[in-house]
Amino acid sequence: MKAVRITLVRPSRFQRHERDRDFFHVGQKLRGCVWLDGPGRPKTCEVRWLDARGRLCGVTAGKLVAAERHLAFEFTLDHSIVPGNRIECSIDGVDQGLREPFIISPPHEPWLDLHTFTWASYPIGPIYDQLQAIGIDGAISYKMSTYEAIVESGFKCYVDQACPDEISTYHRPYLQYWEAPAGEEQGIAGASGYLQRWRALQQQYKRARKAAAPLDVAEHVHFRKLLWREHCPNDPGVRKIAFERFNELVKMKMGIRPTFLNMADEPGIGDQAAPFDFCYCNHCMRLFRQRMEARYGMLDAMNAAWGTDYQRWIDVFPLSTDETIRRAKAGGAKAPYNFASWNDHRAFMDDTFVDFFDKMRQSARQFWTFGLYSHGGNQAPNVFGGWDFAKIVHSADVLIPYNIAGNDEVIRSLAPNLPKCSPYFGDSPLLRRELWHGALNWDLGFIFWDANEEHGRFFDHRTGKPTKRAKLFGPVIREIHAGFTRQTRAWRRRDEPIAILYSQPSWRAHWMTEVVESGEDWIDRDSGSENAKPRHQAIRVSWQKLIEDCQVNYRYVSYLDLDGGREELGDFKVLVLPESAALSDNEANAIRNFVARGGTVIADNRCGILDGNLIQRDVGALDDVFGVRQSTKLGHKNGRVARRSGQPFAGIRAGSLTINIADAALTIPDDSDAVAHAAAGRTPAVVVRNYGRGRAILLNLDVTDYRWTRYDSGAKSVQVLQGIVREAIAAAGVEPSVRITDKTTGTATAIVVHQYAAARAKWICMLSNVTSRRETGIGVAGAAAIVGTFDADRKLVVEFGFPAHTYLAREGKYLGKVERADATLSSFEPLIVARLDYKVNSIRVRCDARHPAGEQLAGTVTLSTTAVPADHVIRLDVYDPDGTWCHWYSKNLVAKAGVAAFDISFALNDPRGRWKLAVRDVVTGLTAEKNCRLVGPPA
Repeated sequence: MKAVRITLVRPSRFQRHERDRDFFHVGQKLRGCVWLDGPGRPKTCEVRWLDARGRLCGVTAGKLVAAERHLAFEFTLDHSIVPGNRIECSIDGVDQGLREPFIISPPHEPWLDLHTFTWASYPIGPIYDQLQAIGIDGAISYKMSTYEAIVESGFKCYVDQACPDEISTYHRPYLQYWEAPAGEEQGIAGASGYLQRWRALQQQYKRARKAAAPLDVAEHVHFRKLLWREHCPNDPGVRKIAFERFNELVKMKMGIRPTFLNMADEPGIGDQAAPFDFCYCNHCMRLFRQRMEARYGMLDAMNAAWGTDYQRWIDVFPLSTDETIRRAKAGGAKAPYNFASWNDHRAFMDDTFVDFFDKMRQSARQFWTFGLYSHGGNQAPNVFGGWDFAKIVHSADVLIPYNIAGNDEVIRSLAPNLPKCSPYFGDSPLLRRELWHGALNWDLGFIFWDANEEHGRFFDHRTGKPTKRAKLFGPVIREIHAGFTRQTRAWRRRDEPIAILYSQPSWRAHWMTEVVESGEDWIDRDSGSENAKPRHQAIRVSWQKLIEDCQVNYRYVSYLDLDGGREELGDFKVLVLPESAALSDNEANAIRNFVARGGTVIADNRCGILDGNLIQRDVGALDDVFGVRQSTKLGHKNGRVARRSGQPFAGIRAGSLTINIADAALTIPDDSDAVAHAAAGRTPAVVVRNYGRGRAILLNLDVTDYRWTRYDSGAKSVQVLQGIVREAIAAAGVEPSVRITDKTTGTATAIVVHQYAAARAKWICMLSNVTSRRETGIGVAGAAAIVGTFDADRKLVVEFGFPAHTYLAREGKYLGKVERADATLSSFEPLIVARLDYKVNSIRVRCDARHPAGEQLAGTVTLSTTAVPADHVIRLDVYDPDGTWCHWYSKNLVAKAGVAAFDISFALNDPRGRWKLAVRDVVTGLTAEKNCRLVGPPA
């Protein structure tokens, strides 16, 4: 007698989406039949439920229904640990060779642990186990591709490029994505198939501009059509098709519970962040005019702001970039800048970008409420393309940012609970530090580009041998995954009360004045601005590094929150305005009130000389606070070298500071009580003034290059800038949590301190703060200036200011109840010090000494402490009798009041013998082990 087929009874679901019947859920009953080929009764039969790992989850003899010639069976789905499962059977001791697969959808769980994904599809087989052995637990499931390999491996997954056609249309090859058309040669200007359409569009625009200059979008309809975006996100038809396609994909994939669905990779209104005046199509202009009417109310009010004379709303078109530049140049050196029309259009296109993604995820939530929807390949904060991160952080559930120009710091500041995944490329050893950088800035995921290239693969597909990349990154990934990320989420990130203003209008002001004054053709700037080296990115990164080099940390605050009254700066003591040229009246008043109440504001160069809509002011918005009179142009030409004058401040000594001033026309009025502590000739360079109960500091200095000059620790400019910031924050009542003495280099420069804290407990995490990624792209830079003194292990003395129980967490070493520690900071990995009000004496794991296979093992992990502890994450690693690490049973636990419970669902066919359970307290590094002998199941 033989079995001819196995069928499963799909449970009825009274829901809209019939595809949900393809998946089972934890706790459901699985019913089915094994169909036999003829009459008679088998002597023995065995129906087996196995998961994709080969674990035997259940066995039954079934019930013979003779009249219908089948064996009926039933299992309760409460024992599997991976989505992929199958039913097999034996008749009279002979395996029937039948396999009926099914999927158990994992239950929804909050994303609290690190997940790591490869951008690759490995063949089904042992490589997946090898990947999991180095901490990789997920892979890409590309759009409409099948996911059998992922399900069979027990991997997690994310769905990539779910709907790129509309929002990434200019960053795709001519006909197909990730594949150049057959026989296609290199395109215009050497571009690959990816950018041929984009380069062609740029050339078309240039030819039209040259043939008919000057062009006016309001008058030349054919010129205007050049600026119509293909697949415009404001076209209702485009949205309908895009959302329908995306929703179908969600319904198809949601059963395997992808960690998130990436709506589009490397999107943008144009090609990523490349400058272009999209979009002037009819759909955009209709919505834009409605937006302007709602904003200005009357057409006359808009005309007054823009400097235009439109008579009807239907005739309104915002000035293009070329028109804005021409008008600025035509006005002459003394004419005030007015970029309001262009700024309104750029803000509208930023809104278009984020609204498309927000509406797409909202449409998908009607099908999968708990799904997370992302967009990836996030560029730096930028003027074109939609990259206003004050808005972007509210348009997706997950972001995948390139580490460009402070992306990580901006996102974790403006949306601390937003899951963030950093992408990684190549196999440079420097990337070990970048992995820790991402983790310390609250990454919940890593995505490794692994398209089977020489420097990208983790394992050789043919031999299965690990590569350099696997050997370098595996230990780091394992360690971060083994409780580090969960611990940072169990506690709160603690930054000093220092804020940096994130001001998208200021970035636009800098971009526009750069092209007005430089005379370069703005359209040739590339998407990453690597050739353009935009000042607004450089100044922001320099200020980040300057604050971090004082061993304090900060948060960005959004211009939108400040302007809208949602942020009153009450949680901060210091506010930094990095060349914040554009400030609205509301922002200026919020800052003025902040200082009057006792806060300290530090600004540099042309602060608030434009309003929030990029119209030049007669007087800087905060000139009264600083007690100065700034010049009225946003120039970027450096002045003379600054020298000390007047009273000493922050270690400024007589002599050259070797820092160029930026505003040669800055003055202190005679009736001002502001004091110039340094000057270049008669031009103030460092101005300090008491205002209300607070303090205002204006640095008329060019800080732009600090991100590189910081590595020359002996340079006066570095010492002075650090001294100014240290004195300013100290006077504001902000003190670093630690004071670091570096015996190796003699300076604490290039050491960043991150803190995570709970009641009576704190983690202090120090990491080498050497800029190893390019600021305008992805990958690793090898500049000689940064691979040297600071890119080495450093011997530190760390002073905490008061005694506490102190542990080197990664080493598991107790230093005693001390107020200082001697330790070594690795070039590539962090130094993590736990400071506790209580002592952790030991860690202990309890469970059965003998346990039957096929049953759930329950146990507890207990911390012995001198007082009730904060929440500690406990890492539980499980090893089989052969000593093999069983990652599928290993997990992170959270000990509440020193106790964490766990369970392990051992399979019926797990090997008998002594299993080892190893536990580690992530906070202190203390470890313990417990053996459990697995025996046969009860008879």
